[in-house]
Amino acid sequence: MDIIKASNKCERINMRFYRELRITYLVICVMLLVGCVDCSNPTNNTTIYTLMTYANPEVGGTVSRNPNQINHTAGARIIVTATPANGYRFNGWSGGATSTTSPMTVTMNGDLALTANFIRACTLRIVISPEDGGTVTHSPVQATYDPGTRVTVQAIPAEGYRHTGWSWYVASTSNPRTITINANSSDQILTAIFRKIDD
Repeated sequence: MDIIKASNKCERINMRFYRELRITYLVICVMLLVGCVDCSNPTNNTTIYTLMTYANPEVGGTVSRNPNQINHTAGARIIVTATPANGYRFNGWSGGATSTTSPMTVTMNGDLALTANFIRACTLRIVISPEDGGTVTHSPVQATYDPGTRVTVQAIPAEGYRHTGWSWYVASTSNPRTITINANSSDQILTAIFRKIDD
């Protein structure tokens, strides 16, 4: 009889233990659920996008952004600015946006990778040898030229002189002649060569 009573007592203790264990488990689950969905901290659901910027070529210039950071919240408006290096000019954006405007404002509706493209801003210097040997006209007349621009030049000898040729990447005696601005140098020199008629 005593054994039966002891057995019943142990069974009641076990039932109470498991009931309390289940209650504790439920309480822990509720606490974890509340901790995951914290209404007091709305930033938990904020979407973050990245903005990467590049210069092409790297020596052509730099890219700055305001604010100066990589990660931005969805909908943020960022100002990006392309600054050419000496001897280059800005030639537009590619990648996440296509524009020739700088500064430019972009809206973060997704991850963006922007490339600022730069090209050489070439100057054309015309040298006359000797200085009193004549003059040279050229067209088009511009402060700087993009690589690949074709320029027509014509030598006009001074009295008592004749034009004997050009000193350029490719020498020539043609007059007029057309030269093509190349990307080898930002400062390109064309020399018109004259000689006295009696030489």
